[in-house]
Amino acid sequence: MQNWFIWLFIIFALIGPLIYSATTLRNFFISLRIPTTWISALPGKGWVEVTGRIHGEPIKSLLRKADCAYWQLEVQEYQSGNRGGGRWRSIYKKSSGSFLVDDMTGRIKIQEGKPALVMNNEYLLDKLDESTRELLESIGVKTKGFLNFDKRLRVFERLIAPDEEILVLGRLQKSEVPVSISGNEIVPQVISNMNRAEMNKALFNQAVRPMLLPYLVVMAFIIFFLYEFLK
Repeated sequence: MQNWFIWLFIIFALIGPLIYSATTLRNFFISLRIPTTWISALPGKGWVEVTGRIHGEPIKSLLRKADCAYWQLEVQEYQSGNRGGGRWRSIYKKSSGSFLVDDMTGRIKIQEGKPALVMNNEYLLDKLDESTRELLESIGVKTKGFLNFDKRLRVFERLIAPDEEILVLGRLQKSEVPVSISGNEIVPQVISNMNRAEMNKALFNQAVRPMLLPYLVVMAFIIFFLYEFLK
């Protein structure tokens, strides 16, 4: 019976990190499979990847009021594990809205969605002042927890500058107000200001990094278990 518990522990320890990184792994493998396509040559449906310059009126970001063409705000909360340790979990993500991408062969609308932004720079705030907590409360993020103690939160703000060149990976769908010849728009899964190779490397690192420590612990446990069992 004891051996069953040990093997169940090993199985869950192996599956847990995979579940945690599943979305990032999916984005990585889709990006490897889908070639970059000119906007004028996009198919009628399915997954696509385009590069071009972002178009839209300059706006102010939500957190720092910085000038940009697009912003995304993400709030993460640290959640302790039952056996010690813990992890950061995303509890809120919002972006500024839709925009256009132009690659000189055409333009296409990128819907709002909740894409992963893979950026070569991002702003991280992990010590929240009172004004930031008030902002989070105003958008529906609770900053107080049990017995009114402050939750352990961190805030990411990711910006795309006006006219910056970006890469967008997503699914095509019919647009209600067409801005391209095909009448399609893209529901984004990943938006990046890196080139394709850099973005795929970043996605791979994001997916693998959370797995390393749990898998090393499991490997050490298996080696110890086999040593004790075989001696």
